[in-house]
Order: sequence, then structure tokens, then C-alpha cells
Amino acid sequence: LERLPFICELAKAYVGADPVKEPIPVRPTAHYTMGGIETDQQCETRIKGLFAVGECSSVGLHGANRLGSNSLAELVVFGRLAGEQAMQRAAQAGEANGAALDAQAADVEHRLKDLV
Repeated sequence: LERLPFICELAKAYVGADPVKEPIPVRPTAHYTMGGIETDQQCETRIKGLFAVGECSSVGLHGANRLGSNSLAELVVFGRLAGEQAMQRAAQAGEANGAALDAQAADVEHRLKDLV
């Protein structure tokens, strides 16, 4: 108890259990996702100019399961790669159409408000 005081607070707050008097329930949960967004080796999705990295992406690096403690290294390497690719794409794209972007943002905002 003296070494892990915060555990008591967490157990009481989240599951209503006092770990000094009763066991803390253990339940299965999702710990890690193995990417649902398919990307190529440059971290680009099938939508040109849209990149994905980290747990949401699937660059094919790990196969069916990732190596333990590899998430941060993967994020740093592929994050940089995706950033460099996005920077090159932005440099080629030229100036954005501000009015069109504002209209798209307003449309998304309107659809989100309709959901609530």
C-alpha cells in the first residue's frame, strides 16, 4: 500500500474496489491495434496526399504481430518518413483554394453538429 498508493485510488475510482480488502477485477481489453489503415511503404494511403502512421496504420512491417516495445521506434521512423513525403507533396501542390477549404470545413462542421 505504501509503495503503490495511487493503485488504491484508481481501483476505488474506476471499479469501486478497495484492493486492501478485495481483489481488483481483471478484464480483457484492447492493448494495441495492428493498423486498419492500409498504407504503402511511404505511409501514403490510397487517397493521394493522405498519410497514416503509428498504431492506426498498416505498413506491413510487423506481419501478424508487432515486436514488444517497438511502437515508439516505429512511430519515429515512419512519422518522419510520412512528414517528409507530405512536405514534398505540399511543395508540389501550390497554393490552396481558401474558399473551397472554408466551404469543406463548414460542411464537416454542419454534419458533426447534426450528429449531436
